[in-house]
Amino acid sequence: MANGIVSYNTLVSAIQEALEDDSTETANYIPTAIANAEFRLLRETDFTGIEVTSTVTATVNNRLVNKPTGYRLGKSIRYTTSAGTLQNLNKNTVSFCEKYWPYANTSVGNPKYYADYSNTQFLLSPTPDAAYAIDVTHVVKPVGLSTSNQTNTYIEWMPDALFHASMSYMADYARNGELKQYHEQSYVNVMTGANNEARRARTDEGMGPYSTNVQVNTLKREN
Repeated sequence: MANGIVSYNTLVSAIQEALEDDSTETANYIPTAIANAEFRLLRETDFTGIEVTSTVTATVNNRLVNKPTGYRLGKSIRYTTSAGTLQNLNKNTVSFCEKYWPYANTSVGNPKYYADYSNTQFLLSPTPDAAYAIDVTHVVKPVGLSTSNQTNTYIEWMPDALFHASMSYMADYARNGELKQYHEQSYVNVMTGANNEARRARTDEGMGPYSTNVQVNTLKREN
């Protein structure tokens, strides 16, 4: 463990060493604990490393568009209009979108809003008037760690949080309340730092963009 937790195998080794239990039953449960820990990190961190941008294509006269594969949580949705300008879609409810554009698929325009219509589709409002390529920045679950997939974003960026979360689930398995309490507190401590790092990554610490031409850039300091 001289190099720390840098892969699935080193994570498993760290868990076994911390538990001081080399039984077959415990070893067999470790992959389940790690998988549960990965889902926990997915839900509890605001880490930019699990964000990707995918492109989906709208269909003319169809207000519904498919979500990207693996979509879990949207961050931003945008497209370039026929006039060549970038349009960011604002999220709202299905009810709002339908009231804003009650014509369903009988009338079209440049979409301005979107809503989660289902687990697999967005509803656009107005209904698209062209086959726009829509860029969706969204959260996806990294491919799970295993013997055949030794690294992922969690191993690379927050191995300490992954370790403590895994150990917390191993403590549940062992019915060890003292061990559970220790690793839960350790997990909270490292996640505070991880989420603060994510917050800092989202903060522009430099000067804001400026352009005298508001058609080019509207982020003027006096606005």
